[in-house]
Amino acid sequence: MDQPNNRIERWSKIAAFVATLATILSGLSAFQVSRFETKLKEVQAERELNFRIYTSIADALESGDPKRVMAVRGIVEAMASDNIKPKFLEALEPAIVSVYEEEQLALIETRPIDESVDDEDTASPEALPDEEVEAPTPGPTPAVAEGTTSIPWGDWDFDIFWCAGGGLNAENDANKIRAWLQRDGAQGRIRTRILPSSINQQAGYKVKGYEIRRSTEEAGMANRLETFLRNIEGVGKYPWVQRTTTQNTPWYISVFICPQTRE
Repeated sequence: MDQPNNRIERWSKIAAFVATLATILSGLSAFQVSRFETKLKEVQAERELNFRIYTSIADALESGDPKRVMAVRGIVEAMASDNIKPKFLEALEPAIVSVYEEEQLALIETRPIDESVDDEDTASPEALPDEEVEAPTPGPTPAVAEGTTSIPWGDWDFDIFWCAGGGLNAENDANKIRAWLQRDGAQGRIRTRILPSSINQQAGYKVKGYEIRRSTEEAGMANRLETFLRNIEGVGKYPWVQRTTTQNTPWYISVFICPQTRE
């Protein structure tokens, strides 16, 4: 009598184990299916978003509107998938260059280059060929230079360039500098401008880092500006340097923010 009972008990345990194992396998299978479905939905959502961005790029390029082009570029930087973002930015590059050139033309019209400068130097008022840009000279920071903080901004014009390779962080820094200058009473034209990757690769640019470019006669205002930049939270930590150009664009200084994250 005991032997059949033991056999039944043993088979009952085996049946219970099999049932438990089946439940675990069923749950694991359901989890895997759920994870697959979630991943599939993510991929589909990503593709749909990229398609919408692509459509926005096409519309912006067709419109030729600089504001739309720059707005779409911001969307690409913030939302496009990493694997396709470079291609989107590449497609936008010619339009971005056109935006830059239009702004450059406005600069030349409002701040003509000194006539004493040779014609061959008039292509890029805010940046010169490498051989015409003096390397920065190490020395005390303008923060301790006598009299620099008392120079008024007046009607000086400032272009704050942010390199396309720097992405949204560089653009945000440029906007911050503009806001601080305006808040501090600067009355001139203060613009934040993108520096397209293809332009920065040309002679006269090749900016890597954080620069202030000015003529020899503009040293006082450039020192004032560097002092100011070094006291802006989040911007002052950058290794700012000054570079002297041979071109003379009166009452105009350019700033470059090029962290070189992608270029």
